[in-house]
Amino acid sequence: MGKVITIPITAQHLQSRIIAVLIRDNPALRVDFATIYADAIIDYLAASANIRENGSVVLHPRTGAPIDNPYLRVRVSAIAQMAAAKGVRVVIGAWECARGGDL
Repeated sequence: MGKVITIPITAQHLQSRIIAVLIRDNPALRVDFATIYADAIIDYLAASANIRENGSVVLHPRTGAPIDNPYLRVRVSAIAQMAAAKGVRVVIGAWECARGGDL
C-alpha cells in the first residue's frame, strides 16, 4: 500500500474554506450538503495524489502480491458522492480553493 500523504494545512481548515466558497457560490446550498461535497473533494484529491505517486497497482504490504491500489476505490467513491450532491451547481471556486487558490 502507498504512503499516507500529508496536506500542508489541516483538513478541517481546508474543509471550512471549501464550505465557505461553496456556500458563497451556491447561496441556497444547505451546510450539510456543502460539508459532504467538501469532504468528497478532499478525499478525491488525496486519493488522486496517492495514485499518482504509487500507481494503480501496488504491492500488498504483507504478501508482496500486486493488488489494485485501495485509493482507486476512495477516488471512485468521492466522484459518486460529488455526482449525487444536491444543490451544488457552481464548483469551480471550491476546486480552486482545494488546490490552494484564493477564496
